[in-house]
Amino acid sequence: MEVAVLTLAAIAWIGGDGATASAPQQAPQQAPELGRVRWSRSLAEARATASRAVLPVALLFQSVPGSASDRQFAEDALSHPLLVEVLETEFVPAVAVKNDPADAPLLERYGEEPTGGPVLRFLDAHGSDLVPRRADVVDAHGLARRLVEVIESLGRPVPGYLSLVVDETAPGPVERAWIEVPDLVQGEVRIASIPGVVSTRAAVLAGRDTVEVAFRPAALTFRDLLEQAARADAAAFVFASDEAQLDVARRVLRGRARKVDPDTDARVHEQQKPLLKRSHLRYLPLTPMQTMRINADLATNRDPARWLSPRQVRLALLLARGERLNPLLLADLEPPRDLDGIPAYERELLRRLRETAEGAAEH
Repeated sequence: MEVAVLTLAAIAWIGGDGATASAPQQAPQQAPELGRVRWSRSLAEARATASRAVLPVALLFQSVPGSASDRQFAEDALSHPLLVEVLETEFVPAVAVKNDPADAPLLERYGEEPTGGPVLRFLDAHGSDLVPRRADVVDAHGLARRLVEVIESLGRPVPGYLSLVVDETAPGPVERAWIEVPDLVQGEVRIASIPGVVSTRAAVLAGRDTVEVAFRPAALTFRDLLEQAARADAAAFVFASDEAQLDVARRVLRGRARKVDPDTDARVHEQQKPLLKRSHLRYLPLTPMQTMRINADLATNRDPARWLSPRQVRLALLLARGERLNPLLLADLEPPRDLDGIPAYERELLRRLRETAEGAAEH
């Protein structure tokens, strides 16, 4: 990656001050029903921006204040950091407030009722629907799939980071497995490449190097997980958490399994995503699946940028430059382990980068 110049303008762009959809007249960002997306309050301005940028418009019909379901959709789908970025970079987002009389003409034009849950419609620069209206998109997974549908309808490539969101937010229970691997670094990488694996973490169980694997049985059964791990030479032994897992593991691995209580016997390994930790990418605010996939790419000499959003790529360049200017800039920072911690963490990153840029500008 080419190192970007650390400038205040670049940092402001990452922080959202230069988002595509930022229009002079914006929705009140404090309203919980709007999530973290920077919505324009003027469809006319949004359409003008869309025409110039050759982008579709994402028009949200939402009540402010709204019901608990309105707020849940905003907190889940409209606050997911990667979905927010898709809406702000692949679309021009605008909002029509259902219970605001000023927006009544828009509701009438599009046949929307002033009551009911949120509806997100996708329009061309002329204001016509690109895909049929749907009112059943109620969570992050549904929104991610809907965004993929719209992008594909335009004949555009689906960003890799959006594909990850579809996989990472898929519904259904998540189960865990503990697999001893011959080599911790390569074993985790090979398991991470199995479709249906949600996340991996190095652990120590019964004194052995083990990979804790989270997977969705609806997409990947425990048997399939073990069979694929065994074929990849990444399953020396299995620690089963119940009798059902034990029975399957003994059949697949010819007895190389025993039952344990992972909650009692397992501990987190000090070596977590070692390839990522040796890269400046380690400071990026990443989702768990991004962390897993990027670490695997670094181990196999593939370009991890395919899993990063445009803002994350730009932030990575700024981080590399910032560390060169101040090697201790990020030494005490620990990236969050869940999505809820990303906004505050990102704000702290940008604050430090801004101070570093200001210091460099003075000299």
